[in-house]
Amino acid sequence: MTEEFRKYVEQIRQKAQELHQSLVVERERSGSLTAEISRLEGLLNDHKQTIEELRGQAETLQQSLDEQREQASQQPVNGYSDDQAIDGLVKEIDFCIQQLKLANE
Repeated sequence: MTEEFRKYVEQIRQKAQELHQSLVVERERSGSLTAEISRLEGLLNDHKQTIEELRGQAETLQQSLDEQREQASQQPVNGYSDDQAIDGLVKEIDFCIQQLKLANE
């Protein structure tokens, strides 16, 4: 019975060593994965910061574009408002009609 007992103890010892070796390997793997997670979190934070900076720039550019569009829509064409431009064209047409009438008489 002592021999059987020694075999069982030896088997248990081998299993314990195998489990210990597996534990060491898993701890190393866990450490590597933890380091990778930290690295990726750093990259993620960098990308988030870049995104926020780009959003800020986009917002600033959009505001500038809106202001320029507003200014362009308020500026009169060639220094005249639309009504003044139309009045000027009507007067030119009247003048041309008068000239044609005089030329045909």
